[in-house]
Amino acid sequence: MLGLFVELLGGGNSLATEVFLSLDGQAAKSAAINAAATSVLKDRDAELRVLRAIIAIAKTNEKDRNKLAHWTWGDSPDLPDALLLIDPRTTVHELDRSDVYVYKAQDFKGIAEANNRLCGYGLRFRFILGGHPANHEGRLLAKLQAEQEIQQRLR
Repeated sequence: MLGLFVELLGGGNSLATEVFLSLDGQAAKSAAINAAATSVLKDRDAELRVLRAIIAIAKTNEKDRNKLAHWTWGDSPDLPDALLLIDPRTTVHELDRSDVYVYKAQDFKGIAEANNRLCGYGLRFRFILGGHPANHEGRLLAKLQAEQEIQQRLR
């Protein structure tokens, strides 16, 4: 997301980097990207819509990331091939087992794959913004528009 913000503001700008990194929370960073994109891409509706779809995917992925980073982890001898995760706010009262999430290796693999796809979308979009030859005749934009995850958000 940092790379997209910097690219929207002309690329290679240390001031843009400092401004972006000074923003608290992902919502503020997404709003900053959206504001910059609305201005820079005002006459490029297809690109603006794809960028907004990428931001929406990032927001979805952020939910999993926040759980992994900020919730409480545990384990159970009854589930030797799993890790347990619970929102620390729910542990103030008596533990309700329905509040416990069970994560297995496949879950982590899915989260990593989703973030790898998101990174790829962001990198391709940076190539579009930077006028990379790979986007000749809008090829990269067309590939992004064809991605199922992006198509779902474009509808």
